[in-house]
Amino acid sequence: MKPIVGEREDLAVAMRSNTNLSLRDIAKEVSEVFYQDVSHEWVRQVCAGRSITPREPKTEHAGKLRAWRSYNQRIREQAMNALGGVCSQCGYSDQRVLEIDHIEGGGREHRKRVDHKAQYRNIRDGQTEGYQLLCSNCHGIKSYEERMARYETE
Repeated sequence: MKPIVGEREDLAVAMRSNTNLSLRDIAKEVSEVFYQDVSHEWVRQVCAGRSITPREPKTEHAGKLRAWRSYNQRIREQAMNALGGVCSQCGYSDQRVLEIDHIEGGGREHRKRVDHKAQYRNIRDGQTEGYQLLCSNCHGIKSYEERMARYETE
């Protein structure tokens, strides 16, 4: 099966046959020459005689992705504001490190049933019972102490 050969493919095949470079190095060189990302897997396929095209960046989805990220950040901020906006243990208020904690534990099981966005929406809409806001440090300490208490009772 003869590959459909273009300049990019020609360069990859020539480099593979005339140099001792690895597939990753060839992919890096081809990417730099043509300003298009190619993987070592693409180089392997081309050199084996199969024609595949490198993935094009999905720019048509970039706007949707930004909108979803913006929406997710917005409902997360609203949920945190509904819980007071500060760590309930130490009072730290930087939202980048604040986390929603299940007061009685069971967060892992709850996340299996309900995704984060649904949880944020529920908290935003007033279902704050059983949740508190903790910074990363306080949340880590609380989780550690709960684990140690479980091991001591076993």
